Amino acid sequence: MRVALTISLCLINFLAWGSSSTLDKAYADFLDPLVKDGYMSAYYLAVSKDGVVEVDRGLGANGAINLPDPNNQTSFALFSLSKPLVSVAVLKLVDKGLIELDAPLAQYLPEFKGIALEDGIVADSDLKVFNLFTHTSGFIHNKDFRGKGELAEAYQSEGLFTLESLSGKSYSSPDALAEQVGKLASLPLSNKPGSSFEYSVSTDVLGRLAEVVSGKGLDVFLEEILFEPLGMKETGFYRSEVGKANKAVLMKPLIRTFPVPGTYQRFEPHPPFIEGAGPGLGEAVGLLGAGSGLISNGKDMIRFARFLLDGMSMEDGTSFLSNELKSKLFTHQLSREMGDWPLAEKLPYASNDGMSLGLNIRSKVPGGLWDKKSASIDFLYWSGFSSSVLWIDIENNVAGVFLSQIRPAQHFLVSELDEIADKFGGFVP
Repeated sequence: MRVALTISLCLINFLAWGSSSTLDKAYADFLDPLVKDGYMSAYYLAVSKDGVVEVDRGLGANGAINLPDPNNQTSFALFSLSKPLVSVAVLKLVDKGLIELDAPLAQYLPEFKGIALEDGIVADSDLKVFNLFTHTSGFIHNKDFRGKGELAEAYQSEGLFTLESLSGKSYSSPDALAEQVGKLASLPLSNKPGSSFEYSVSTDVLGRLAEVVSGKGLDVFLEEILFEPLGMKETGFYRSEVGKANKAVLMKPLIRTFPVPGTYQRFEPHPPFIEGAGPGLGEAVGLLGAGSGLISNGKDMIRFARFLLDGMSMEDGTSFLSNELKSKLFTHQLSREMGDWPLAEKLPYASNDGMSLGLNIRSKVPGGLWDKKSASIDFLYWSGFSSSVLWIDIENNVAGVFLSQIRPAQHFLVSELDEIADKFGGFVP
């Protein structure tokens, strides 16, 4: 509650300045106090407006734990911010006609044929490729990513797409992803495919689908289909030497039940995912986790955000995807049968939002999800499991990336970040 109050007060303060303030100063006055007052360990922010990257800033904490100021070369574990990157890449296979969105997943991954629900009854609707993009597959997440219930416990006991699997050598074989997906197919679904939204390991299955269809390992596929064409040189499953030398430190919340003099620092270094190993992803790589395993930096991620904002245009003027698929990436795709607010139960911070084939959608007005016109969209975004977020605001020609490294997520700032860009027109001489 206190974090939310602090954020609200900061927002009120800078909104009162008026249009004479610069965009960079507005962000500094909003975000920097969260670091200085101990609510956030460090952050990096890049914002592009009207085709120009006008904000490129970072700040690290000082005090009991000293963290350097991140810059656009600082390497961050993306965690769940990996998902939109992989979704966009796999859509290229759809565009090439190698995958059909409405085809049963079992057409490509036979192990999913006849998969049952938790009551043992085989679902009366096919699990389709489309359901993987929209997280309506019936899969869930393990406990590492706040999955709940007996099925989440089963995922955890099988080591399915856990934090340990991302950096464990026992998961580093070329067949690791295939083995994980095979185990997943032996477990039941939580819901009938297409019946409800469930934040899940669906993107990890998309990664395996990409391997089978392309005939390449997921790391090679992503590099060839997306990262190399977009010039995202520091994005992948492995940290480069530059990334190892300049990497954000993974933190976790620190909770004290006794008074602490001075500024209360609310974070501490995250323990290793595996005993005896470092907590950072990207050095010792285990499973190639499409849903949570990628590493990147601010320079690459703002490049990706601007690519989305620019209609996915390549340097040679061609479009990465057809107009039909681009439309599905930028508009709400869930069935009206799921209700007006299909994400509300599973993603509280996105309770009023919609879902495309890879991004959350914030509507300007209640009920606006069902208006297919882009004018009804406030912005599109995706939040990671470390408080990071990527967003694009098409109407205001804004693309932004906020990177943090504390898990589980403590801050969901995308509304405030977008509102700042809307209100300030850029640098004032």
